[in-house]
Amino acid sequence: MLAAIGGIAAFGGFLSGLLGIGGAVIMIPLLFYVPELLGVGSLGMKEVTGLSIVHVLAASISATIVHSRQRNVSRDLVVLAGSSMLAGSFLGGILSGYVPDRILLGVYAILATLAFGMLLSRPRREVAPQSGEALSFSRLLATVPLLALGLLMGLIGAGGGFMLMPYMVYVLGTPTRLAIGSALGVSLLSSLGGFAGKVAASQISLPPAIALVSGAVPGAYLGGLVSRRCAPRTLRAILAFVVLTVAVRVWYDLLG
Repeated sequence: MLAAIGGIAAFGGFLSGLLGIGGAVIMIPLLFYVPELLGVGSLGMKEVTGLSIVHVLAASISATIVHSRQRNVSRDLVVLAGSSMLAGSFLGGILSGYVPDRILLGVYAILATLAFGMLLSRPRREVAPQSGEALSFSRLLATVPLLALGLLMGLIGAGGGFMLMPYMVYVLGTPTRLAIGSALGVSLLSSLGGFAGKVAASQISLPPAIALVSGAVPGAYLGGLVSRRCAPRTLRAILAFVVLTVAVRVWYDLLG
């Protein structure tokens, strides 16, 4: 079981570093289905969500480091957007207990569909700022809408990376590479509250968490290195495929 968790985490971490997503959108279904398919046991949903938030935190830290070294992280954007997402996700986490599961699933499906739609659009800007030049973006759009997005992410129990990267590219006008690194930084901040809550609720088991971190950290670091060698258009296409796959699956569960 522990080896399977480590392998799953390495794959999810690689995609996190490559595409600028925390990884919950990938890790939750993988952790829930793959161990049982491999015949090594199964994990309950509470344990899966606990391990998923550990993955988001570990992968985001590792991938943010490598993207920061490549100067692909906007600290101003991370601080503003991350603070808004953190506040919103904390409130959403509290309210999630009062919202029916079917509505939560519907919110997830709608957000994934919107993210896919944005990824089909043409980016507003692809030229990164010169060394020493600050990234220009709307402070209003980097705070108020992301407070609402954080609320929705808190409701459905996700870090929001699959929405953050498209939002930064197509709404804030952030170049793709800078959006990937900055989205990881925001996911890092927004996952702290969820991690603290899971620890307080005793929903994180130490041995599988250690196995997960041992796979997620190098996987995310490698994904960050590979991301630098991929064309921005290729990265957006891969993310679009991942988001579309998730959206189709969720709509199937919702309408089936």
